[in-house]
Amino acid sequence: MIFTKKGFNLLLLIPTLSFASTNVATSKDIIKNGEITTYYENTKVVKSIENYQNNILNGKTQRFDEKGKLKEIVFYKDGELNGFCQRFNEKGDLVIETEYINGVPSGSVKSFYDNGKISLQAVLKNGLFNGPLKNYDLNGNLQSEHLYKDDYLDGYSREYYKSGFLRTEQYYKNGAKEGRSTFYFDQNINN
Repeated sequence: MIFTKKGFNLLLLIPTLSFASTNVATSKDIIKNGEITTYYENTKVVKSIENYQNNILNGKTQRFDEKGKLKEIVFYKDGELNGFCQRFNEKGDLVIETEYINGVPSGSVKSFYDNGKISLQAVLKNGLFNGPLKNYDLNGNLQSEHLYKDDYLDGYSREYYKSGFLRTEQYYKNGAKEGRSTFYFDQNINN
């Protein structure tokens, strides 16, 4: 890997008093501070652009595939994921966006269809589903919604017809069904 800092090569030759050899600093000998760009060795295509503070990732990091297309954008604080993490497909479309706090998925998570519409929207707390989780179809219509607490269904669970009308409704407590399931007819059926 080749490291550069804003265009300057960080691999420095360190001369010694001995005439028998010359030492070359390796990447482990370098204290990384600021923006560091790494390249794929064979193609010299940018592999990543990372920000460091005393050898610890801090700030925005971008990673690229071997063709130079953006794969992900993540943010670090003191070496841990902190902030939004966005991952992209080979066409460059946003596939998933997850919020991290101190290295743990916490906050909103969204996944997307190739057409850019949201396919899933949820809330995580300490890596577990907590709060509403919604699934959408390719056109952006709500397909289902569920309430979670500590990764267990806890509250309503609803499914919808393509027309948007409620199809089923069930309540849960700590992951177990509670009460009756209710089924509805599609009110948008043409006779």
